[in-house]
Amino acid sequence: MKTILKAVLVFILILALSVNAFATTIGVQWEYLSRVKSELSISTLGVAKATGSATLQDDNGSVSVVVNLQQLKSNGWATIKTWNGSGESPCIVSGSYAVPSGYDYRAETIATVYDGNGNKLEESKTYSSIKNY
Repeated sequence: MKTILKAVLVFILILALSVNAFATTIGVQWEYLSRVKSELSISTLGVAKATGSATLQDDNGSVSVVVNLQQLKSNGWATIKTWNGSGESPCIVSGSYAVPSGYDYRAETIATVYDGNGNKLEESKTYSSIKNY
């Protein structure tokens, strides 16, 4: 009975990993954005550097980027610092912030595309890898 249970669990794990790899390969399809990126690094002194960027497929419109530095607390992810910027493509926003040790951190990047009249056309959110400090 234990052997069958182990085999089923291994099968489920392999299936879950292959579905995740397939989703990563396909990627996100946007109408206006060509790339949205979120990065986080934390120095040995505890200074977190978060960077978010967004690139448009063409030069029509403008893009706004919000970068949220998030800390994992007992009730979920909490934003502890925010940076933002906007302009032409590519739009890159970066900031640094001293963080306390003993937590997991990530950067959340939200990119929003606007047309020439200020109407929202598209929005995308992405996350960096999780870093522990």
